Amino acid sequence: MDYTLPSDIFSLIPGKRWIYTAGAFIFTREIEMMVMDKRAGQCLLKFSSGDIKGSAILQCDVDLSLIAASKEEVETLDDISTFEATPKIEILKSPVIAGTSWESMLGTFKIEDTNYKLKFGKKIYTGLIYMRLKDTSNAYNDIYIKPGIGIIFASVFIDGFGKVSVSLRYHN
Repeated sequence: MDYTLPSDIFSLIPGKRWIYTAGAFIFTREIEMMVMDKRAGQCLLKFSSGDIKGSAILQCDVDLSLIAASKEEVETLDDISTFEATPKIEILKSPVIAGTSWESMLGTFKIEDTNYKLKFGKKIYTGLIYMRLKDTSNAYNDIYIKPGIGIIFASVFIDGFGKVSVSLRYHN
């Protein structure tokens, strides 16, 4: 199945929340993300994982791009004094169809499939968007997105840890 805009895939509305379990070897950590505010094509996400907390502003009108970040948990787009602008990092580019690829400071992204089937443990997920990032260290990172929900599983390379699995535990 083909999608046109990232907004067709990610339901970025205030109050939307995801809790992920991330782990590799001997560590497991919970990551929580929540949409706090959205207006004028920008979306405010708050995230936390243990003592690490912060917020991010995403441009979400056509493509989905990170444009600013803060080490503080921010509740509204009216309170952006702690944010620092980042180079625009395109996370998901339109049109969302198999074969679409783009470069960013993270590496090369490519949408491999828009109707992917993934078996994870005892569960089978269908109708997924499978995206691959070849990062700047030449490591491959695999990301699986369920339209209407968001990222449900990812296998990513993190310096100092190696491959880390991230799986969705809860969403509303």
